[in-house]
Amino acid sequence: MPQNDTVEGLNQDILAASAGTMVTQIIEISGGGIISINAQVDLEGISRVSCYKYIPMEFTEEIRRTVLEKMFPAESWDVNGAAMYNEQKNSWEFETPRKESWMYQIKDSQIPSEQIVNIERVDIALDYMRTSKISPIQILNEEDVMLFVEVTDSTPREIEQIGQGIIDSVTDANYLCNYIHICGEDSEHPYVKAVFKQTVDGMPVTVWHNFSTATSKGSPFPVKVWGTLYSMEDIGLDRAILTPMEAVAAIQEQIDSMQIQETQICITKISLEYLAAASSEEMPKIMPIWRFWIGNNEKERCIMCEHIFAVNAVNGELIWTNRDAFAE
Repeated sequence: MPQNDTVEGLNQDILAASAGTMVTQIIEISGGGIISINAQVDLEGISRVSCYKYIPMEFTEEIRRTVLEKMFPAESWDVNGAAMYNEQKNSWEFETPRKESWMYQIKDSQIPSEQIVNIERVDIALDYMRTSKISPIQILNEEDVMLFVEVTDSTPREIEQIGQGIIDSVTDANYLCNYIHICGEDSEHPYVKAVFKQTVDGMPVTVWHNFSTATSKGSPFPVKVWGTLYSMEDIGLDRAILTPMEAVAAIQEQIDSMQIQETQICITKISLEYLAAASSEEMPKIMPIWRFWIGNNEKERCIMCEHIFAVNAVNGELIWTNRDAFAE
């Protein structure tokens, strides 16, 4: 039982008592569905738990110039000098010396009100919104290695380093590559998608538009960069987080109110993470969640990682949402 009487102390006791524990539970869904939980609680690397104000950042003219110079390094070619503003499309457009057509565009997001940068090569037919995920790079087997070579001439480490370099050129926040997927099973031009998330208190932060890159055949430099930059203000918690078993109880109480089509959901991992959430009454916040990972093994969990099934670790609200990279 917790021995501290402060919120931070109580949270530390809950983390210490929960780390590595196994949770086994069968939850029946009305209509015949079943949620089967046989999962270990993973809390490795977490230093503390808090709540943060989500503060979107503006993509300034200085950031535009910095990012384009980072993506298109060349002593004999000035990308910013070549980029022409298209007022009708509200975008910067340019052609590289290799005759590749590109655009730099700032899009407005409604949930929440924020800016999304989109830098994209427009003369190739990549369908980022509809292509399916084929394989997670972190779990490559021999078949996946061959597929990866077919999709891109780069190594996963090269893709990660270049994406990291682009992000580091415009923000001091601690971003790390969270996952890499091979995408485009039914596409004429498959690509590799890398998603970068801030790490705070030892936990990844999932927001609406995480910083992402897409790389295809021919160069390790991405053919698409997409995402939102933001800062955070620590506003703390006024009560301790739920335990994993309290989170399971919250699922049992609320599951029938959710629109869930799946007849069987297998949960094989539970973790504590941060998730950005909006409210009509409050400012957007980054809240701790108990995340219940869907999938029978590591590969399936990675493939499903953009689908979030979780419980708000503070108020117990059940969360069922998609945070697909590149999606608006």
